[in-house]
Amino acid sequence: MRDFERLAELTAARLPGVAAKDARVAYWLAREGHPDPLARVVKVTGTNGKGSVVSMLSACLRRAGHTVGTFTSPHLERVTERFQCDGEEATPAALAPHVAHLCASIPSVVARAGEALRPSFFEALLLVALGWFRERGARVLVLEGGIGGARDAVSLVPGPLTVLTTVALDHAALLGPTREAIARDKVGMATPGSVLLVGPGVDRALTGAIVDEATRRGVSVCWEGGEGVALGARGLAPWDAQIHRKTKAIRVPLRLRGWHQQGNLAAVVGALEHLATLGVTSELAGLEDVVWPARLEVFPGDPPVVLDVAHNAEGLAALGGTLDALAPHGDRVVLYGASADKDVPACLPHLDALAPEVHLVQGFHRAASTAALASTWGGPVASSFGDPAEALETLRAKLAGSSRVLLATGSLYLVGALRGLLRPRGRAES
Repeated sequence: MRDFERLAELTAARLPGVAAKDARVAYWLAREGHPDPLARVVKVTGTNGKGSVVSMLSACLRRAGHTVGTFTSPHLERVTERFQCDGEEATPAALAPHVAHLCASIPSVVARAGEALRPSFFEALLLVALGWFRERGARVLVLEGGIGGARDAVSLVPGPLTVLTTVALDHAALLGPTREAIARDKVGMATPGSVLLVGPGVDRALTGAIVDEATRRGVSVCWEGGEGVALGARGLAPWDAQIHRKTKAIRVPLRLRGWHQQGNLAAVVGALEHLATLGVTSELAGLEDVVWPARLEVFPGDPPVVLDVAHNAEGLAALGGTLDALAPHGDRVVLYGASADKDVPACLPHLDALAPEVHLVQGFHRAASTAALASTWGGPVASSFGDPAEALETLRAKLAGSSRVLLATGSLYLVGALRGLLRPRGRAES
């Protein structure tokens, strides 16, 4: 991964303003000839659910025979997770020429035109992805935004369709202090003249803000209500996806667990129907191929360990609302850790719904201290741990033979660290 370390050294660490980002990203896209003019681009934005929607869309498009390039953000364990083509993660060797090209280009561009054209690391990764997709001959690209919409580099990639999954208070310091302000920013992901499909996970109280901003930007809005899309729970096993739309009826096992996936699935179905009007075919049976790590991901064993990256209040509320379908409240134990830059006071009240026994952990990247978490929450803490490895080893030993389930959630960095510890012990059930 030394190539990516060098790329990080050459890029800007700051989060730039919208106008500066627009000029810089537009320059680099034009310079590199991205995206491939033969490729159809679908963009996905939202507070939560983006990755699940990207994974479902990509799987259904692949099943229809398309070569699909998928760009996601952030990553759990390896930066190469962000780049997939036909469902396979890129290897460092495959990306190396594209990374090396940017590493050579950035200094010369900055020397000639100034610091205003130095890309951020995220922008550089997007350029790497688009270059690799073109090399692979990907004709459908599914791109997940990073933060927001108008402020995100993906917004400058032209595409006929953008999917908006949910809108909640997250990254409020950057995107705005209200859900209306955040919704307006996320509308900015859509290309002028394109369609914004709003999923059923978006509060309809935001309709005015969304329509007003879309009209201002020249974007058409399509609402997906979720009719005819349902899930049937199967505990820790795959859940049934049941879809009845027009002349199409399908029932397929969906390995993305949780009631909140019903809204994501409805958004996917609506997006695929719109793509069909553009001549882009899909097969809903591809849902059985979906794999998306750390979204109620189960690692079998004694005890079973479930990982979920519910890192904000909305995500934790959705997680709490679905756990009873996996295991009774009394049979669940939670290991929770939060990133210090999140709205921790808004997250902590949701811990009671997750399990009667809560353990706290620190010792991962950007972690809030367990002392700060405990004092802010004020609830009963079973124990606190200095790092994820200690927590996992101790709790697995404690729960062995008890028939209880260990759920680890909160920071993506915590879940990524735990996933790295769990994978060598056996393959995860996706």
